[in-house]
Amino acid sequence: MNCKDCVFFKTFASFDGAICRATSQPVDPLAKACDKFIPQGRFSEWGEETGGHSCR
Repeated sequence: MNCKDCVFFKTFASFDGAICRATSQPVDPLAKACDKFIPQGRFSEWGEETGGHSCR
C-alpha cells in the first residue's frame, strides 16, 4: 500500500510527510510505500490529537 492511498494518511497530506515505523525514516506521501507510519505533528489539521496512529 502507498501512503497516498490510506484514508487516514490523507488527513495529514497538508503536512507533506510521515514517519515509517519500519524504517524510522520520513516517507513521501506521493510515492514511497510504507504499511506502518506515524503522522508528523501532534495535531491534525482539524485540531485532533494524532497520538501516533498508524494507517488502517
